[in-house]
Amino acid sequence: TVDSTTKTTEDSITQTDVNLNRDLVDTYSKIIKSDRVLKLVLEGLNLQDKYTEDNLRSMISVSTENTALAFTISVVNANAELARDIANKVGITFAEQNEEFFHINNVKILDEAKLETSPYNIHHLKDIAIFFALGVFVSLGIMLLVYMLDKTIKGLEDIEYLKMQVSGIIPMC
Repeated sequence: TVDSTTKTTEDSITQTDVNLNRDLVDTYSKIIKSDRVLKLVLEGLNLQDKYTEDNLRSMISVSTENTALAFTISVVNANAELARDIANKVGITFAEQNEEFFHINNVKILDEAKLETSPYNIHHLKDIAIFFALGVFVSLGIMLLVYMLDKTIKGLEDIEYLKMQVSGIIPMC
C-alpha cells in the first residue's frame, strides 16, 4: 500500500491537499454568500429591485462532495429558470472574486446549473399523514360540537335535571 502523505510527485494529491481544500470550501462558502458577491450577482442579473442580498443568501446553499475537492452551489426559487440563472451567475462571480481576493486562479466551474423540470420538495406520504390527522381532528371536533349543542331530552335524568314534572313514561318493548 502507498501512504498518501509520502507521495512526492507534483501530480499526486496528498491528504494535506484534501484537508486544505476542505478548509477552503468553508471559506469559499462564506465568500459565495458574502454581500459583495451577492450584490454583484443581483446587479449582473438586474434583480436589485426584486431581491436583497439577504433574500438571495437564503436561497443559496453550498455543499461539498465526498472528497471536498469540489462543491455544489444550489439555489431554491419558485422560478426554475431564475434559480438556474442565479446559480450560474453566483459560480461565475465567485470565481472572478476568488481570483481578485487570493490572486490565484484555482476555482473552475465543472458544470453549469441545469433547469429542473420537477419540484424538489414534494413528499406525498407526509401530505397524506398530515391530511389524515387533520381529518381525524376536524371530525372529532365536529362530533364534540354537535354533542355539546344537543338540547334534546334523552331520558328521565334530563327531565329531572330541568326540574320538570313527569306526566307519564312509555316503556320500551
